[in-house]
Amino acid sequence: MTQIIYGIHPVQEALKSSHFEFEKILIGTRKPHPAIQIITDLANQRQIPIIYATKEALDGMVKGGNHQNLVGFLKEIPYATLEEVLSRWRRSGSEALFLILDGIQDPQNLGSLIRTALGCGAHGMIIPRDRAVGITPAVIKVSAGA
Repeated sequence: MTQIIYGIHPVQEALKSSHFEFEKILIGTRKPHPAIQIITDLANQRQIPIIYATKEALDGMVKGGNHQNLVGFLKEIPYATLEEVLSRWRRSGSEALFLILDGIQDPQNLGSLIRTALGCGAHGMIIPRDRAVGITPAVIKVSAGA
C-alpha cells in the first residue's frame, strides 16, 4: 500500500535511509526551497521519478498538512519481524535496548518515541498489530524532527 510523506525534512531523511523505497516524489511549481535541490539530487541518485505539481494538487494530497511544496510516495512501509530485530541486535554485539509499546494511539506520541529510540541507540521497537497507531505521514514527520 502506498504511503505519503510530506515536508522537506521528512522526505530528505527518508531518501537518506535505505529502509524506504519511493514510488515517486512530487515537487511544487512555486518558488522552491534551497533544500529541494538536495532532495532532487538524492532522488536522481536513487532513480526515483520526480513530478512537478501545483500547490493546489499538493494541498489536496496532504489534507491540511504543511507539505513545503514536497510530497513523497513511499512503497509499503517496511516492518521488521521480531526475528529480524533480534538478529540485528545479536550481530551488534552490544547490550540490548528495545522499546516495547502497547496501545499508542496518537501519531505524535509514536513519532516522538521513534525519534527518542533512534537517539538512544535502540535496536528496535516492538509495536502491536492491533489497537495501536501505525506508521502514518504524521508519525514520519514527527520522527524526522520536523
